[in-house]
Amino acid sequence: MEKRIVTQLMTCMDESYRFVQSNDGDSNSEASDQRPGYVLVIGATNRPDAVDPALRRPGRFDREIVLGVFMRMQG
Repeated sequence: MEKRIVTQLMTCMDESYRFVQSNDGDSNSEASDQRPGYVLVIGATNRPDAVDPALRRPGRFDREIVLGVFMRMQG
């Protein structure tokens, strides 16, 4: 089940990217006066080693932010 969800997410991301790119370059289209819509996708995990490597390939997510765990010693 998890693999199918990840595959569907990657398919949707790739298709939306192609749709936006095709509208940007076509100045003769009927809808050339309209700007393409954009979608913001944010993913979070506490197990980055378990993330499918295909999700991390260039073109899927623009940025990857890693937040480390900081422990404060009391005393």
